[in-house]
Amino acid sequence: IFARAPGSVGPPLAVIRKPADAVPGEFTLSAANSMIPGRSLADFEELDLVARLSKNGQPTAQPGDWQAQTSFKPKDGGSVALVIDQVVQ
Repeated sequence: IFARAPGSVGPPLAVIRKPADAVPGEFTLSAANSMIPGRSLADFEELDLVARLSKNGQPTAQPGDWQAQTSFKPKDGGSVALVIDQVVQ
């Protein structure tokens, strides 16, 4: 599960990496999961959230991986449900 600023390239802002058997589950993505020290998810107006089940364990999307994606506005708070129902082509 990771968060990225919309349209950005490079490493995500925050990441949670779990084994496939942790899904389904509830996860909290926060500044504690930041890839860049001192960067808060709350600093962004909007984030793209992605949950992916990788067939080969690689962090980049590969054909055949399963994923879900949505947008989230951190200032709105609350939680987001991601249903992994898409196959990467």
